Amino acid sequence: MKRRILCFGPVFRKTGPKQALLPTKQAWCRSHASGFFDRFLETRPKNLNLPLMVAIVSLLDAVHSGKVQQIILELEREFGLKGVQATPYPHLTWLTANDGSLEDLKAALGRAAGICCRVTAQAMGLGIFPGAAPVLYIPILRTKAINHFHGQLYEAVSAISSEIGTFYQAKLWMPHLSLALGDTTPELVTQALLYLNHHTFTWEISLDNLTLLTKNGDQFLKDSEFPLLEDESVLLKISSLK
Repeated sequence: MKRRILCFGPVFRKTGPKQALLPTKQAWCRSHASGFFDRFLETRPKNLNLPLMVAIVSLLDAVHSGKVQQIILELEREFGLKGVQATPYPHLTWLTANDGSLEDLKAALGRAAGICCRVTAQAMGLGIFPGAAPVLYIPILRTKAINHFHGQLYEAVSAISSEIGTFYQAKLWMPHLSLALGDTTPELVTQALLYLNHHTFTWEISLDNLTLLTKNGDQFLKDSEFPLLEDESVLLKISSLK
């Protein structure tokens, strides 16, 4: 069944010249990252020992995590919606995977984080993935930096896992921050949307990590976290890897 998207507020924006879209540091990382996963994926064992599903995400910083958590708790108080709390950390999901070697995946993420700069995510508006149990979320704009990072990560993980979630393919991926899912109904989400109409979600979020979440009982919990590079001094380090 096709996944239809309803968005309240802009999901995409027109971009100007490259130099206007990305800060200098991120522009540098974009231009040098096109082959950065290839340098450490020469050996690709296919041990089928991943848990049922893992998620590769970036956790939000404390300020924006607090904002999302506050909204989630408000939706629980007002409408009884708490299914999204199965993952207790507000996050942006880059990919999910269902097979491959967990150790290989950790190694890939660790090496990627060691040579990749932080990326800025622009949140704006509200969105719904329709269905019997709709998902209510805050969209993240697909800027060139976000698309490039996602594309390189997808390429690297595809070399380890042949079963990446369908909706995380480049043509279908809708980056977002989930506010309600799993225990929703169309009626509840409609009420929640009206309730949140007075909120403003124009946030600029610095994503400074790659994190691996694995299922533990009914929850997805943090297995490993890898910090991304943060300052200009990393340029010499990255250049030395060429």
